[in-house]
Amino acid sequence: MSDIEETTKPSTAIDDAPEEKSTSSFVMIATLGVAGLLAGLLLVVVDGITAPRIAKYRKQQQELAAKEVLGGEGRILRIEKFAFVDGSLVPITVDDTGQESPSTDSPIFRGYDANNVLLGYAFPGAEFGYADVIPIVIGYSPSTHSLLGMKVLGNKETPGLGDNIVNDEHFANQWPGKTAPLVQMKGNASLANEVDTISGATISSSAVIRGMNRAIELYKPAIDALESSDSQAAVSATKSEKEAG
Repeated sequence: MSDIEETTKPSTAIDDAPEEKSTSSFVMIATLGVAGLLAGLLLVVVDGITAPRIAKYRKQQQELAAKEVLGGEGRILRIEKFAFVDGSLVPITVDDTGQESPSTDSPIFRGYDANNVLLGYAFPGAEFGYADVIPIVIGYSPSTHSLLGMKVLGNKETPGLGDNIVNDEHFANQWPGKTAPLVQMKGNASLANEVDTISGATISSSAVIRGMNRAIELYKPAIDALESSDSQAAVSATKSEKEAG
């Protein structure tokens, strides 16, 4: 035998396998970019379709809530809408295409009964509760400077506890005749400015009361100013009619 023996390295499946081609980084980045672009375009299209419907539904719910806090839809003969601009109430007009001017996501409503007598105003409020912001609508009478009602538009408060701001009848029905600023009590409210919180849902019910006080403080001067201006205009119109007659 030869002093040097030739050895042959045994073949393995790994050695025999064809070499894999590495994927280009550019191709991966381009693929991700295209996918992101398509996803973005899809979101834009979906938003364009759903946003107007959501906005329309939101306006409908606002108006329904406004009628409710003004005494119920059955009492409302007509309703006017205003935008809160620079501390004043500006009438909202609608053009032939249905577009409102000035545009606002938080309109203020003024309602009249079947005899064309002013019922009051309904305006929005909001305050952060236990879990999220609690949006509300408040009814207000400028003639008596008192509340007509309050409605919670939506909440994400704790089921069985915080959501009693909607389900607790005493809390929901205690507002008519109350005057601001509201003072929180724990089940023994007796004065015109006192209101009860809810046991077990103090944070949520307190948030509603704070939201009401802030909204009243914000909108009441503008409402009173508009009513004063309208009253003066009505007196002037009556005087002019008498002088003309």
